[in-house]
Amino acid sequence: MRPTLALATLALAALTAAPAAAQTRVTAPPPTMRVTDAGPARDLQITALDVEARIVGHLAETSMTMTFFNPFPRALAGDLTFPLPAGATVSGYGLDVDGALVDGVVLDKQKARRVFETEVRKGVDPGFVEQVAGAAYRTRVFPIPARGTRTVRVSWISEIAAGDAPVYRLPLGFERPIDDVHVRVDVVRAERATIVGEGLEGLGFEAWEDRQVAETTLKNALLDAPVTIGLPDLPARPVAVERAPDGTVWFAIHDRVEAPPSVSRIAPRRVGILWDASLSRDGDHARELGVLTAWIDALGPRRVDVDLTVFADAPLPTRPYTLPRDGARLLADIADLDYDGGTRMASLAPIAADARADFHLLFSDGISNLGEVDLPRFEAPVYALGDADIAAHDTLRAVALGSGGAWIDLNATSDADAVDAIGRAPFTFRSAAAEGLGESYPRVAEPVDGPFSFAGRLVGESTSVRLKYAGAGAAVVEREFRVDASEASEGTLLQRFWAGKKVADLAIGGRRNEPAMAAVGKAFGIVTPGTSLLVLERLDQYIEHEVRPPASLASFRRDYDRAMADRAAQKKVEDDAKLERIVALWETRVAYWEREFDWSAAVEKESKASITPAGTLGAGYGGGAASDTAMAPRAAEMEPAEEAAYRDDDDMDDRRAAAARRPAKKAEAGIDARPSASISLKAWDPATPYIAALKAAAPEDRFDVYLAERATWGTAPAFFLDCADFFAAHDRAVALRVLSNLVELDLEDPALLRVYAHRLVQVEELDLAILTFERIRDLRPEEPQSHRDLGLALAARADKRATRPTNRAVALSDYQRAMDLLADVVMDEWDRFAEIELIALVELNDILPKARTLGDVRVPVDARLVQHLDMDVRIVMSWDADMTDMDLHVLEPSGEEAYYGHNETGIGGRVSRDFTQGYGPEEYSIRRAMPGTYELKTKFFGSSAAQLQGAVTLYVDLYTDYGRPTQQKQSITLRLAEQKDTFTVGEITIEPTGALRVSR
Repeated sequence: MRPTLALATLALAALTAAPAAAQTRVTAPPPTMRVTDAGPARDLQITALDVEARIVGHLAETSMTMTFFNPFPRALAGDLTFPLPAGATVSGYGLDVDGALVDGVVLDKQKARRVFETEVRKGVDPGFVEQVAGAAYRTRVFPIPARGTRTVRVSWISEIAAGDAPVYRLPLGFERPIDDVHVRVDVVRAERATIVGEGLEGLGFEAWEDRQVAETTLKNALLDAPVTIGLPDLPARPVAVERAPDGTVWFAIHDRVEAPPSVSRIAPRRVGILWDASLSRDGDHARELGVLTAWIDALGPRRVDVDLTVFADAPLPTRPYTLPRDGARLLADIADLDYDGGTRMASLAPIAADARADFHLLFSDGISNLGEVDLPRFEAPVYALGDADIAAHDTLRAVALGSGGAWIDLNATSDADAVDAIGRAPFTFRSAAAEGLGESYPRVAEPVDGPFSFAGRLVGESTSVRLKYAGAGAAVVEREFRVDASEASEGTLLQRFWAGKKVADLAIGGRRNEPAMAAVGKAFGIVTPGTSLLVLERLDQYIEHEVRPPASLASFRRDYDRAMADRAAQKKVEDDAKLERIVALWETRVAYWEREFDWSAAVEKESKASITPAGTLGAGYGGGAASDTAMAPRAAEMEPAEEAAYRDDDDMDDRRAAAARRPAKKAEAGIDARPSASISLKAWDPATPYIAALKAAAPEDRFDVYLAERATWGTAPAFFLDCADFFAAHDRAVALRVLSNLVELDLEDPALLRVYAHRLVQVEELDLAILTFERIRDLRPEEPQSHRDLGLALAARADKRATRPTNRAVALSDYQRAMDLLADVVMDEWDRFAEIELIALVELNDILPKARTLGDVRVPVDARLVQHLDMDVRIVMSWDADMTDMDLHVLEPSGEEAYYGHNETGIGGRVSRDFTQGYGPEEYSIRRAMPGTYELKTKFFGSSAAQLQGAVTLYVDLYTDYGRPTQQKQSITLRLAEQKDTFTVGEITIEPTGALRVSR
């Protein structure tokens, strides 16, 4: 039996960015399947092609089914790239499973991705789709069997712009002949349709029932150019009506309204130019500069003051210019800009609130990737311009429309039209009125100057819909259209087009509307910014991941529904069992913390104990405590009053007093009951050529040297981490900008976001760190680290806020949410990270007493899980790589080495459970530390990832007096590049006497 594709995901954002009126791109390159693991990269031949298009009014749904042949003697993986027309909405995806095409299921994008990665960890290499440029998408397909085939189907909905001679283009343009070709085009409710220019053999239209149909089947056909289909009667049919399978009636109106020349214009005296100089915009800006030059020329001799604000992660100081005098200098300064850093549109809020400008010109790709949810609201109109192939059109459209300005897509607008649009009050769609009109879109004041489309649901049998357009200084324009259910054809195209219009409307609200957009996508089977299409192979996969099979797999769906009913009945039982299991683990952890350890016995027996020799790393995996009886710690009894004082978290002085009254035998061993501590971290020196070049450069030349080195090293996260550390000693703002490039490397890569957020915490940029951790939690809710990292960042911010009386309420709110997030870690199920609950409980119980000092708090865990555990030493290590095993080792002053294979030591040290599949955290802790030096090492044990990209980044936090008012903390970020690599991170020295000293 040939291997089959176990899973594929389609992570496509709906391309509803610019209004259909602005779209001019109608032809895209053909799909290609490229393989690189059979020698030089080459494209696989398409051996069979089936293209079907259904045109209803001004809408077309196109489905392309492609069969690719692998001529090589072994199975291969291929990258399928398939461009789509601008403005298209992806409406279907299918893959062949055991010879039959299986439809995709629309899911939340993150759930689809979680399923995908789960299957990867099982050793399956599924397909995964990503946007690569403009409207092009790529998916990895595996396996393509040796000398065998794979079949993929992609479907999308696009608009046909109304004009004097409207046309639809079949997306053909293949370079090599195709063995088997089938093409069919249905034009519903049309009296005429024609082939314009060159066509395909046998492809001509004939009337059939209520439509025009063209169909042909070809052998060994060369389809090297699109086929253009003329729709001459389309302008006379502005209304399309369709009845869905559930009986609901949907309609679409396609109008064409030219903006009147009487629309008022702003004669500016002051203009703000906002120029995005982030790394994603590093490229050719000749087109934008050309439009800006033409606009300056069009102003003539009138004086205009211009404020230029260059921004990326933060705005640079505004530069003033006066036009026309400074026009050449303004253009030269923009042309000379350096592009670097991530983008934070929210940083423009102070400028947005300044109403002195008559309007703003925003040049940006709209990709705001530094965490914010809310976009700035401008007091003056914003005219957003850009020509990037990859751009967040929804963001630019939202900023522009929300301010009363306009989004000017230079890819769909001539220079002259763009200049004419600047400063012109938008002529917009204002409202729709009708009896029997259900939910309809658009609802926002969408600019209109040419084609405009409106979609809705018809409640009665017929109605007249009045569309109203208006603009400042122009007469109101009203158009009326008749919608009649008796003219409805059967199908689902119009309801999905309506859904796409609703998503476009919701997109104006930004990321906070993503859940609502995802709900629309799932309800109507379209891809939105928050949904993907997923194909699974077997029933057990659908059940395991709680993904309801598509309607086309009817037997799977019946069996799935029965299985889900049985699973629901088991959930409460499982939840109760989880709590009891965690309570038992926690009681064991608390008992170990309460145990007294005789350090003198450990030292005396060091030479006799059978332990891992100092300085070596053990091999193999172990669990539990050391088995050698010589290492068993000897408990020392405490007086009841002393024990009670130690357990009272609200009275630290009593606790210290109890420590001072410990048994005299410890003093005889030369051990002070109140040791001081020092932390010494080994300086991280990456010893890279680019850092050497920066060190050798004069201070005024360093940034230029950095940019030059970026040309060579700028695809590696390590480059930006190292350079940010270097600049931190010289210019904090530059260091933060350089660091923010991490999020530009891959817009939604949680590993890069984690590295970025952890570094922000270390430099106390907590607000931005929290925003970034929020995004990570959105992207990876199935990983406990996402909840824990956010909770700890919130707690760190609360610690700072709590020191100011005016911030106590917000600090309490941060503490409460931090505890709730850690409680999620405690009570949810984490298949790959068993016992991470214990680490989260230690941290939750550390936050609780601090929160209680600020007011009433809600304890989010069972009372049996509440116990504060303070420690002389606590070390926590995390890392950024999934499916990767990093090991924490601590060489204690007794000579023992604490690590996963020897996780409880004779002096009371304890190492948490080993996480072998990524991220950590792993923890070393000791409540009462024996004086001496604790040497911390980390080892890159190995990786089971299918492909390890670069070095693994580690974050290590070292605490002394953890959970006490005297707590000290130091953190370090470092990288290990090779498996089996070992690095000494630093030392903690516990001294019998003396003041606390922290050194680095």
